[in-house]
Amino acid sequence: MGDAGMKAGRRDWAGVDLDQRLQHMESLFIPHPQVVRLIEVLKERIDRRKATGVGLGLLGIAPSGGGKSTLIRHLHERWPRREDADRTIVPFISFSVPMPCTPLNCSNSVLESLGDPLHHGKSTSEQTARAIALLRSCETAVVAVDNAQDIPDRRATRGIAVIGNYFRDLINAGGLILLMLGTAEAEIVVSSNGQLRRRIPGKLSLCGYEIDKATGLASYLKLIAKFEEQLPLCETSGLATSALGKALAFASNGRISYLKELLMAAVRHAVGAGHECITREHLKAAYVDVFLDYASAIDPFAPDFRDWRYLNRPGEPHFDEYVPPRRIDRVASDGARASRRPA
Repeated sequence: MGDAGMKAGRRDWAGVDLDQRLQHMESLFIPHPQVVRLIEVLKERIDRRKATGVGLGLLGIAPSGGGKSTLIRHLHERWPRREDADRTIVPFISFSVPMPCTPLNCSNSVLESLGDPLHHGKSTSEQTARAIALLRSCETAVVAVDNAQDIPDRRATRGIAVIGNYFRDLINAGGLILLMLGTAEAEIVVSSNGQLRRRIPGKLSLCGYEIDKATGLASYLKLIAKFEEQLPLCETSGLATSALGKALAFASNGRISYLKELLMAAVRHAVGAGHECITREHLKAAYVDVFLDYASAIDPFAPDFRDWRYLNRPGEPHFDEYVPPRRIDRVASDGARASRRPA
């Protein structure tokens, strides 16, 4: 959209109530390059599946707050279910790792995602057979498993192997594309099962931006600019081109979910004050809204703030949370080795 079109679009927000504006923000999907690449890989694998009938898995590694849930919502919108003359077509389904994580509960989760009313069965073999049959009938191409890192937490070493075999069989029997999404520990499930590893040969790291590096910060500021283009306000705020952009980067820890929460809170304060752009004061108030008492430890939105670093010291908003993208692979590798030790 050109500048004129963008300005016209912004003027459309005049007089719109706050609830509608926040609903607009909640629905925003602005992916970083690795997410775009993941979607392209999925499309390629769907095309390959149509031609060969063979499914292939994909592992997506992202930190907590890295936008996995938003990605799944976008994929549901990209490949929506539709009603055919005699059945429902469901190209894409998703579910989170159930508790406890057993083949039975995974099959029941698949059935529930498909909309099957009989998703509370007690027989593993019957429910698994039913899930595979319905996946075929509904022409499901992609099954996404969210929070795959929870499988190691909820299963001993032998249990991880059992679940790995279940997903292997699901790929084989249904000719499916299995998209496993999780933090670095999710790789344990794949790397500890040789047959599953062969069926999920590829991994994409959907890591947060390295905002402590000039190139990473520049990329994140471009993301902020894209968000600002979509803000439900009549005026531009110039966030990405001012010192506020850098403050937003470190306040959000380089993660899309926190960025979205901060901007939503800032919009709420701006509109509540009768303004149509975001100021430093709106962002300061938003920072407190999101992080509450943690915000009192350090304030990147203070005019004289110069301590540009990850806010991960004790008492700060992101304490004991940050795993730099360059360490993600090592975390997964260490976890995989641990999973292969005797129980």
